[in-house]
Amino acid sequence: GSACAVAAELVPLALGTDAGGSIRTPASLCGVVGLKPTFGRIARTGWRVLCHSLDTVGTLAHDCADTALLLAALAPGPDPRDDDTWDGPPLPASGATAAAQRPIDDLRIGIDRKLLAGPLVEPAVAAAIKRAVARLAQLGAAVREVELPDPDVVRLIGLVILGAEGGSAFHHHFGAAAIPALGADLQLLMAASRHMLAGDYLHALRLRADVRAAYLELLRPPGPDADCDVLVMPAAGCVAPAIQPGDLGHGVVDDAVTRLLVSHTFASNLTGLPALALPCGYADALPI
Repeated sequence: GSACAVAAELVPLALGTDAGGSIRTPASLCGVVGLKPTFGRIARTGWRVLCHSLDTVGTLAHDCADTALLLAALAPGPDPRDDDTWDGPPLPASGATAAAQRPIDDLRIGIDRKLLAGPLVEPAVAAAIKRAVARLAQLGAAVREVELPDPDVVRLIGLVILGAEGGSAFHHHFGAAAIPALGADLQLLMAASRHMLAGDYLHALRLRADVRAAYLELLRPPGPDADCDVLVMPAAGCVAPAIQPGDLGHGVVDDAVTRLLVSHTFASNLTGLPALALPCGYADALPI
């Protein structure tokens, strides 16, 4: 809804929460800019959070300048009521909007071309991303080949954590009587959460640490010895899918489509790293 409102120019800016792609996937499908900030960058005081260790407040806007302004307004610094914000690094001293205008001729961009050629990215989406990276290279960025963790594995780790934490939080806030009012996707998540074992959740947390280490290996240390400053991947592996007859009446969960939509977004939730969904073209008149 928030992404649609921005895309339709009903509002210039909107907020959302993102535990596995719930800002970036709608932004991708609607052709707007969606930011999932660094975990702890924006305080969650006053929000009912579905998944405590993954969920982040973020933004939707028409462009990066508006996104930077909204981020600066929402993240003035540590919030004494939210200890997840206490050790967040400060925004650039020159201001977020000034930082967005810097040249990119010293930027190191990592791209996994094997991932783009795989089954989780439709060819039109892969082609648009390659064109965007080529344009960034023309503007002075250095492009480096990288190998990212298997997005299917990352997605499954995220779904286990989301199911365990989300089911617990929902029942705490609302109770089982509220489940029938949910959409089909969240009803499925609540049903799955009832079958989660403590061992499943703890194993997912161990695997999550491995995913984080793999990403930080590519992005640390900051400075000339780092492999990459930015990693480029799809926000969604496809453009907006068609709503089939009857779907709106009874709800539907299409696992094949969901796999395309969120396999690439969970990594930044598991690692806590920031991620930006940025429009980069169209396929059949639908945004990428």
